Amino acid sequence: MTYSFLERIGQAAVDLANDREESIPFNVLAATFILKFSSSQMFSMHYRDSLCSTETEEML
Repeated sequence: MTYSFLERIGQAAVDLANDREESIPFNVLAATFILKFSSSQMFSMHYRDSLCSTETEEML
């Protein structure tokens, strides 16, 4: 059986044609949060730390 991405992460599939008012504001808010977080200093620190730990593990 093939599952959609949403089903694999435990989210119900949404029929955008029939449920536009409910789904669009959520998608806009989610996208806004992702954009803000990805440009934030906290994301940069986590990303840099993950790169450093990978490089350190490879050197050992």
